[in-house]
Amino acid sequence: MGFTGSGISHTTVGTDQLAPLGFKMSVPTANDGVAVYTYIKAAAEIIVGVSAMRANGSGSASGYGACVVATAASADMLFVGVAQAIIASGSYGFVLTKGVGTVKVTTTSAAGDALIMEGTAGNLDDAAVTVARQLGCVTGTSISGGATGEAYVDFPG
Repeated sequence: MGFTGSGISHTTVGTDQLAPLGFKMSVPTANDGVAVYTYIKAAAEIIVGVSAMRANGSGSASGYGACVVATAASADMLFVGVAQAIIASGSYGFVLTKGVGTVKVTTTSAAGDALIMEGTAGNLDDAAVTVARQLGCVTGTSISGGATGEAYVDFPG
């Protein structure tokens, strides 16, 4: 079920640090292979389906210790993953880095559409622009604009 030896789960969120920042947890799923989650500290609230990125800076104000909502203008290698639970500002939790989960899209995306980072709100969008790094694809049914739905994601982490 995706627990570490200390009993932490990929759904655990809280104000106490329970694992090293950047820690990767592999979670076997019933029918979608192995999902990979990355442990972060949020510097701003990150809601379900929204993408997170490592913050630029130094010390505790950077990297996995100060993750913020992702923006399309950022370097692709800063993108960490998609929140599967709300992570409040100042709290620790896991984001889905690779595997099937919930994503929020800006415009309607059809089943099978490739997804890229869009705008400044951490949403993904169908890959109409081919110059951007593809971070996933819509699985199952289409996702309405502004809504959340199921997608396979593969972030640099």
